[in-house]
Amino acid sequence: MLAMASAADSFSRLRELLAQASRVAVVTHRNADPDALGAVAGLLRLCRHLGVECDCILPEGLSAASKRLLEALRAEMRCLDTLQGGYDLYVIVDTSSPDQLGSLSRIAGEDTGYVVVDHHSANQLVEGAVLSIYDPDAPSSSELVASLLAESSAEVEGWEAGLLLGGILYDTRRFLRARRETFTAAAYLLGRGADYGAVVSALQRRPEEEYSERVARLKAAARSRVFAADNILLVVTHVGAFESSAARALLDLGADVAIVVSEQKGGVRVSGRAKPLAVSKGIRLGGFMEGLAGKMGGTGGGHDAAAGATGAVGLEEALEIIVRELEHYLRDLGMAMRELG
Repeated sequence: MLAMASAADSFSRLRELLAQASRVAVVTHRNADPDALGAVAGLLRLCRHLGVECDCILPEGLSAASKRLLEALRAEMRCLDTLQGGYDLYVIVDTSSPDQLGSLSRIAGEDTGYVVVDHHSANQLVEGAVLSIYDPDAPSSSELVASLLAESSAEVEGWEAGLLLGGILYDTRRFLRARRETFTAAAYLLGRGADYGAVVSALQRRPEEEYSERVARLKAAARSRVFAADNILLVVTHVGAFESSAARALLDLGADVAIVVSEQKGGVRVSGRAKPLAVSKGIRLGGFMEGLAGKMGGTGGGHDAAAGATGAVGLEEALEIIVRELEHYLRDLGMAMRELG
């Protein structure tokens, strides 16, 4: 784990593995957000610096924010949506479970080895990896990759540095969740030509995107069930899309914990957010979502304050399970949950 090994040691081990491979696939989660995109771009540069042929694989494409970032930076990045075969090694980036890989989830069980580069507080892929560059204390995967690049002495293009900086800004909410190493990585990227102004501008939502998102936030608030436990306010609700954004909006409205469900093809997707007060009282959303996913026939995980899950159940059943499991979880923490009228 990167938390236990220095960036220099992690780079050395990764370089040894890449030297034994003739063709590598760098893969990330479905609907790749800017952190996933930045980390992938940085790892592609690292592979090419070491003379390794590599493909970028983005199952189910990019998120809207990632597309804006690519366009704004005029990034010269070409990716595939599926594997082309003949790989000696997979590098799985910013992904905490096989389910997040979508149609590519099978690669976690293949004989071809894989490397994990990730920062989520719970990761189901680490145990089977040939190498885990894994630091749950890091606020972004892009920070980890920037540290590896700094050790490699690779020549980084300005747009690559910009994508990595975009990943850091996106996952830290512009340095609200940052540590000393975060600023070190950002300084390195700025020194390699990252355009801070262009990155910040690209991450801002366009008016046509904001409208649908604002509608989802308002619907989430209107449909909310509100609970209290030991002076903690918890909200459970559902939307058609933008569940992560809706969860953040509910925190802004006053919730300490917000859990938002959206119905997807074949099941549901759940997003959770928590304020520091809730975390200080023992609430760990990453662990909660992992357990919740098991009750819904899906997968889950994430950070203490931000996590998600999937489930193979309908919307109404998912909402019932969430409320029940949340009540059990809080009871184990010594807190009694009651619904507010």
